Amino acid sequence: MIPLRILLVDDYEDDAALLVAELRRGGFEPNFLRVDTPARLNEALESGRWEIILSDYVMPHLGGLEVLQWVKKIRQNAPVIMVSGKIGEEVAVEALLAGAYDYVMKDNLHRLVPAVRRALSEHALKKERAEAVEAVYRRSHQQEAVAELGMRALSGIEVSDLMQEAAVLVAGVLEAQLSEVLEILPDRKGFLLRAGIGWHEGRVGKAVVPGGRHSQAGFTILSNDPVILKDLSQETRFSGHALLLEHGVVSGLSVAIHGKNLPFGILGVYTTHPHDFSETDVHFVQSVANLLGIAIERHLAEEEMMHAQKMESVGRLAGGVAHDFNNILTVITGYSELLLSRFASKDPIYHDLEEIKRSAEQATLLTRKLLVFSRKQVVQPRVLGLNRVIDDMRNMLQRLIGEDIELSATLAPNLGHIKIDPGHIEQILMNLSVNARDAMPRGGRLVLQTSMDVLSAEDIIKHPTVKPGRYTVLSVTDTGCGMNADTQAHLFEPFFTTKEQGKGTGLGLATVYAIVRQGGGYIDVQSSPGQGSLFKIFLPVTDEPVEPIAPAPAVPPSLNGKETVLVVEDEEVIRNLAQRVLSEKGYRVLEARHGVEALDLCEHHTGPIDLVLTDMVMPQMGGRQFVDSFTQKNPGAKILYMSGYTDRMAEERGFLKEGMNFLQKPFTPQDLVIRVRELLNAGDPP
Repeated sequence: MIPLRILLVDDYEDDAALLVAELRRGGFEPNFLRVDTPARLNEALESGRWEIILSDYVMPHLGGLEVLQWVKKIRQNAPVIMVSGKIGEEVAVEALLAGAYDYVMKDNLHRLVPAVRRALSEHALKKERAEAVEAVYRRSHQQEAVAELGMRALSGIEVSDLMQEAAVLVAGVLEAQLSEVLEILPDRKGFLLRAGIGWHEGRVGKAVVPGGRHSQAGFTILSNDPVILKDLSQETRFSGHALLLEHGVVSGLSVAIHGKNLPFGILGVYTTHPHDFSETDVHFVQSVANLLGIAIERHLAEEEMMHAQKMESVGRLAGGVAHDFNNILTVITGYSELLLSRFASKDPIYHDLEEIKRSAEQATLLTRKLLVFSRKQVVQPRVLGLNRVIDDMRNMLQRLIGEDIELSATLAPNLGHIKIDPGHIEQILMNLSVNARDAMPRGGRLVLQTSMDVLSAEDIIKHPTVKPGRYTVLSVTDTGCGMNADTQAHLFEPFFTTKEQGKGTGLGLATVYAIVRQGGGYIDVQSSPGQGSLFKIFLPVTDEPVEPIAPAPAVPPSLNGKETVLVVEDEEVIRNLAQRVLSEKGYRVLEARHGVEALDLCEHHTGPIDLVLTDMVMPQMGGRQFVDSFTQKNPGAKILYMSGYTDRMAEERGFLKEGMNFLQKPFTPQDLVIRVRELLNAGDPP
């Protein structure tokens, strides 16, 4: 158990007890104090050193924003998390802007422990960085200059401007004639030096350093130690001095700018006269370089966090919309199928009903894209070979892109296996092929290629969620119109499209992006106007063997039954549909709106309940919680879950828990009765 000093700002003692209990279940041992008035809050902030503050938003004598103001006023350095049962999206955003680390709904307390862990981790990281910068301040005249630059870095200055000021600073303090900051991008062939910033010269230098070994910059990076040039004319450790000699450089000092794992660049200072750089000089330049490393790393982390928050917000919206649509589509497809069974195929009404059902099926495909993007789709990954998938889909892809586009495939032998939902890899191929087709309205060539690659830490510098290792690479190349830089910058954003209105949803590439990220990979795009496009999908290799495709289960000979089925569903129209479909097949159907009502029904019901059909996400008590309580008294009952999405599964990386029987919305009456009969015919409970 991890000790944790907590200040609870809540007017309900029972709610505070729930928070403490949830934290204990998450591995913490809380040492807490509960307050609910301004006076007690002020006293607690003045006297206590709290590690985290959990505050309700709406209280009789104190509001959540007031709590944040008190924390700032007292300069209490603990992160604040809002925990409320009434906070809305706009109020939540207001709280975050006012300084809250996060917000958690009281009816969704499973988020509390992850939120607390994240807040403590981020707070510790900020504290660590602040202490590193503070340590730099305590030095002589040179260190005072570093402190001033550090304050500029903390003020929110752009990183490029900070680099410029760093170059000016080291040159001014050391009375040098030239200084520069070179940002270094790792490249497969060496290092690309860009954004060279000169103090007096104001130049921007660009040079490719093959292998990073033939220049002073490359030598500095690879040596990992400060490089002192006492006399450039006598230097034999590296070549490529021409640029420095052009500026009359005689002596110089360069140090690497490092992040935690990778080099970001070099900081160099040069003189046109002999200069013996002292240990203090080296320490000063190294201190400035360290500060730049922290600033660059923070900048990259902030960019990644902002992008992730943006995608998560849109994903939540998309997931909620898809969930609601799947409930509606379940009703449309269900009643359409019931009506179709009552008309002859020659009846004009039959064809009208078919059109309704077909449109609902098309809408289902759209909601599936939304669920993939929002990472709230239930996925069932299998180990498979990418080459086999491409071979199986080649004819279908050719029909999809049309005869005027030549499709070819170059598949590498001995390709590594990947673990992914088969439907997801098919979506990647189809979406990229459709995207390529739309870029070639007059025809062209589409090339699919597979290969293996090994990514190092340097290769994934811009992809912090990706791990080094072996990757299977799917390359999709077209000869289409290509894309400019602005289009590429927004390429994977949901609902972004360059197509005419009504001709694209903007979800195809957003779906591909979500699938690849969920699978632990990343996408590299190379394109320019008029030159076509290349999409490279990197997916991690697994050493597990390819799984054989299980045969589709046979449809039971009879779908009728006399067993008792309990339907637990908060949407009345879906509950009514399930009741009607099952009753018409002879089942006895019991109904409940949520888990609490279902438990009460079970207490008063006499006789067995053979199967439970339950939604997963419901008010008051969800399906999982209900089943946990129900099966304690009914261990032999079969359980069939249903949902438009499962948010707890999304929290657990979107994988369906092994052994759970699941029916994805929208489903047809036939789907429902087949799954119910299959489970009741099975010998063992799920």
